[in-house]
Order: sequence, then structure tokens, then C-alpha cells
Amino acid sequence: MRFALALPLVLASLSPAFADGRADWSDYYWRVKPFGQCVDAPGEGCLTHHAKWDWKRDQWVTVRYEATNGGLDLAITLTNNDPHDDDYVCVTILFADESNANVMAYHANLHSDPRSTFEHKAHVALTDPALVRIAKVDIGTKQCRQGARQDDAIYDVVLSALPR
Repeated sequence: MRFALALPLVLASLSPAFADGRADWSDYYWRVKPFGQCVDAPGEGCLTHHAKWDWKRDQWVTVRYEATNGGLDLAITLTNNDPHDDDYVCVTILFADESNANVMAYHANLHSDPRSTFEHKAHVALTDPALVRIAKVDIGTKQCRQGARQDDAIYDVVLSALPR
């Protein structure tokens, strides 16, 4: 019940500048790459991101994407080599055009158990004209210390501001 009452307040407090890209997301570590710039990984899609989510531990986020008919297939892999630490990990992917306007966004808040590998797959539907407009990919990651729903309200606002 509290969440239902708080959500309108959160959404009302968001400035109209929201949905402008990385500025919408607090405390993320961002990497930006040109769309299609990949580490060579034949048959596994475009490997575009591989970095730690917790700088002091052996815990890694890998992001791959592949253009398909009707959109993009995404694969996010969490590799947790720490024997004792489990975390919620936020991964946000912004696909933007040459003017830095978002074409599409994807956000996932995933849980990683100690000494585990977890793969999350998703499909982002896009029209061919929208897919052609994508010039860069911004990938942000962080440890989501507030748990499983952290940043979901921001994601909803960003999605609602995307061109239809």
C-alpha cells in the first residue's frame, strides 16, 4: 500500500529532463561504445561490455546484443567468483542516436549468488527504422544495495519518454 501511495510522488518529483540518458541513473558506472563495436565473439552476439560490478571483488557483468528481425536480443551474464558475497546488480542499457537521444532502453535488476554464473536474456522490440538510428550503446552497472526493485521507477519514466 505504501508503494502505491509513494509511486505518484516519486514520478511527480522527476524533472522533465528525465529520459535524457545517463543523467537519469544515479551511481552507475558507465561505458559507452559505438553501436556494433564488439569484442570478437563469433556466434555469441556482440560482446560490448565486460567489467566488475564491485571493484573490490571478483564479480563481473558481461553484456552482449544481437540485431534480429524485429529488434535486439540481449544477454547479460553475471559471474560471481566470490565465495561469500551475494548481490543485486543493476544493468541499464541505453541505445542512442547521433544526437544522443534515446532510441531504446533496457534495465534489469538481477540477483547473483556466491560462486555462481547467471544469464539473463531479453528481447527488445524495435522497428527497422529505429534500429538503423542507433549510433551508440551506453551500458551502466552498479551494485543495487536497495534490493530487487531499485531504479524500476526511473526505467518506467525513461520508457514512457521514448518516441513511439
